[in-house]
Amino acid sequence: MLALFLVACGGPADVTVIHDVQVIHVGAEPPDVEPGQATTLTATIADPLGGGVEVLAWACTDLGAGCIEDTGQAAVDRVSLRIPVDEQVSFDLVAPASVTDPDATDTGGMPVDAFVGAWVFACRPGICPQFDLLRSDPAPGSGDDEALRDFLADPTAALVDLPVDGVSLARRRVRVRAPGEAPNGNPALALADGDPLSLSVGGETPLEVELTDETPEALQLDGATTIGGLAPARTDGSSPRFTWFAGDTPGTGRIYIVARDGLGGSAVLRADVEVTP
Repeated sequence: MLALFLVACGGPADVTVIHDVQVIHVGAEPPDVEPGQATTLTATIADPLGGGVEVLAWACTDLGAGCIEDTGQAAVDRVSLRIPVDEQVSFDLVAPASVTDPDATDTGGMPVDAFVGAWVFACRPGICPQFDLLRSDPAPGSGDDEALRDFLADPTAALVDLPVDGVSLARRRVRVRAPGEAPNGNPALALADGDPLSLSVGGETPLEVELTDETPEALQLDGATTIGGLAPARTDGSSPRFTWFAGDTPGTGRIYIVARDGLGGSAVLRADVEVTP
């Protein structure tokens, strides 16, 4: 039986409705790497208002004492700062030759799993001053340079001064496996043929998800939509089903379904939907 992330019953929950800019998923291909290897991260960012999104993405592997990567001007040169095309931005992340703290151990006395990390910061244009700060190219050692370093080292601290709506921050860790260890792969998912993606106001329809993975029963799923509502997934045989509710407002939107295998592998499905009068 599939282990599903959404377990509530009944109609759509508000948590599944996307009202503003939101980082939906940050995928990695491949989902784990050996030391010195690169992976490509792809961030999927919803923009239900259609006003555009500014995106900032940078490497930050925090082992407990801040990023091991440089968070100064050199980091800015590696930053992806742009408005995404079709909601997605991709950038490369390279695992250093050594990404573990030799003194770090978990409660069992085993070395902490090695990983390399990154942040993805998305905002509606004009509401996050960090983007203007980056564009100003502050002089090394200046107050603006220090502010930039502080933000890149810990972007969560800046959220208290930013609007609640129109701002989204996501963190992604990519496992660094031992040389010679078998790599993990990403799952794949698609909507079953025949599921309608257009409904009249007040309508509803099941959305069956077809999964491809070495262990599909271990995948966790969650979903969201920019129009109407999405009820939690249930299993009927081997395939999970969400229920999409059209709601009361005509228009177009998008449904997102994310699958995760618990080992770093993940995938996102995007489907355009329409609600007619």
